[in-house]
Amino acid sequence: MDNQKSVEVTKPETTAQEYYADAKQTITLGVRNLIRAFPLPLFMIDSILQGILLEYRNEAYMELASTVDDHKQKTEEYYEAKMKEMQESFEKEKADLIQAFENSEDAESEEEADQSEVVPADITVKEITEETEVD
Repeated sequence: MDNQKSVEVTKPETTAQEYYADAKQTITLGVRNLIRAFPLPLFMIDSILQGILLEYRNEAYMELASTVDDHKQKTEEYYEAKMKEMQESFEKEKADLIQAFENSEDAESEEEADQSEVVPADITVKEITEETEVD
């Protein structure tokens, strides 16, 4: 996502309602001009317009299906990459923890080895019994 260029978002000069109204007015005027150019009965014009609208609806459905598929694919790719990144991070942290644990065990075993090398003092039985006698 860092590779994507940042796009400055600006407020549009016209609203969607204005575009819709302009488009509707232009299409209506165009249809009226065609009706004047080809003097056909209204039921025939209605049939022609329904056929045209049916084609546009099919194209819109195909475009929507294509957009949904593209979005689904991009979403899957994103989450697969995210899962891979998280898995790699987990494996790295796991390896670091194992290494830290092994290092601490090595340090403990070295301390135990140092302690086992300490030679106990020569204490005779007589000294022990003299210190522990009860009066």
